[in-house]
Amino acid sequence: MPEEDWFRIRQTVLQSLFQIEVKTQADMDAVLDDFNDAQHAVMSGALHPLVGIGDDYFWLNESLGEKSMLDFSTLRDYDYWDHCFQEEARKTESPEYVPKEYRGALYLAWGRLFIDNKFYYATLSMAAGHILCAMEESGEEHLEKLIPHQYVDGKQHGKRRGHGTIYDKVVDAQGMEGQLKELRDRFYQYLADCYAALQIEFDGRAEKAVYMIDKSSSEENNKLGARRGAVRGDRSYSFCRQPARCSIRSTLDRISLEKAWWYPPQIESFIS
Repeated sequence: MPEEDWFRIRQTVLQSLFQIEVKTQADMDAVLDDFNDAQHAVMSGALHPLVGIGDDYFWLNESLGEKSMLDFSTLRDYDYWDHCFQEEARKTESPEYVPKEYRGALYLAWGRLFIDNKFYYATLSMAAGHILCAMEESGEEHLEKLIPHQYVDGKQHGKRRGHGTIYDKVVDAQGMEGQLKELRDRFYQYLADCYAALQIEFDGRAEKAVYMIDKSSSEENNKLGARRGAVRGDRSYSFCRQPARCSIRSTLDRISLEKAWWYPPQIESFIS
């Protein structure tokens, strides 16, 4: 859609929903910058049917290069294309790199859609990626408890460079920076090994299933949803209308099990 047309549509929506009149793109940018999350959700929900596709008005908020959502019949098709693109880029950057076999790579991708006529933001992952994310969050919490630390401004932080500024944050662990780095390196190596094993396991099952976890908050004016799953045949244009939705219970149990495994007793002796 031409930028001029898109501006006029948003201009009309702003006036209709919020009684805000803008004359230029700069005026609109200033207004939207001051919006809170609830206002952004209302604005996005009103505009979304113009860009979403299919019965659910599904839209993937990810970079597609020169492609569009209409180039992919299923979410799995997009995931495979993106996997090959990323692996090829890594190979180009490092000729010695060995491309990984595709076993489902969707991880914390952002999407938008309507579910039962309600607008949702969605976070999309394969089942292995969903478990990995939960483990990483839990692990970082453990690291903070074991070695309290924070990120502080480095010597170069905030200095001008060309047309921008330098971002230079360094970790402050009260003299235990070396131990923190070693522990974090071990933890993330474990995560990488575990993620590879989980990908093989879930890919071997070849389940055509979608798991849905509603992360909505009762305090929000517009629900925000998180959606993660193992997807092989999800049509992009009917993303929520699958023949069956499997129970998430087994996946949640697996998360608890994997969390328990990564935190062996010897970690305490390592930092003592």
